[in-house]
Amino acid sequence: RQCLEYGLPQGSVLLPILFKFFVLDIEDACRLHDEHISFFKFADDGSAKVVGKDLDECLFYLYFVLRFIDDWTCRWRMVVNCDVNKTEVICFNTYDGDNV
Repeated sequence: RQCLEYGLPQGSVLLPILFKFFVLDIEDACRLHDEHISFFKFADDGSAKVVGKDLDECLFYLYFVLRFIDDWTCRWRMVVNCDVNKTEVICFNTYDGDNV
């Protein structure tokens, strides 16, 4: 048996429910930019989607999300898996005449 200073106990029956409450504030912090930022979470996995009128605006919101997640993980002493095979950024755009 091991005592934890912080975090959630691994293998606990309550872990999914506790983890959901634990990460609830991630979405709340970005509600100011609700039309530009969306979060999608499943179990202990998550994605953020940013939308903007051009690449510069998308990058602005993406950096906002990344700075927030960095601050949040430092505050709660969590580690994000930034393995090159695990973390990705995908950029989609629409074609509008001469504007791409």
